[in-house]
Amino acid sequence: MHSDTVQGTNKLRIAPDPRKGLLQVQRQPDDGMIHIQWLDRSTGGMGLDRMVFPQEVSFKRIRTGKDTDRVYELKYIANNNRFFFWMQVRIITFTKKQNFFM
Repeated sequence: MHSDTVQGTNKLRIAPDPRKGLLQVQRQPDDGMIHIQWLDRSTGGMGLDRMVFPQEVSFKRIRTGKDTDRVYELKYIANNNRFFFWMQVRIITFTKKQNFFM
């Protein structure tokens, strides 16, 4: 997804990326750091890999005005960098790997 500001307002326009992907949160075994990764399901390629510290980011649902929308924002608190994710599937699986982060 990418976003831009609607001119003359404080609203964002978010356009979805047509690729289907997998969003995962995991602790890397080699460095022990927490990574948020987005993988392209059709190619298997890594589209995004961000190292995060829980106290430095927030991950929350964005209210769009439509109850059926599932847009989430990953925001770095210190520098206001943001990434948006549209969840196409309602099923969210929490495993032991993610529980430390949530």
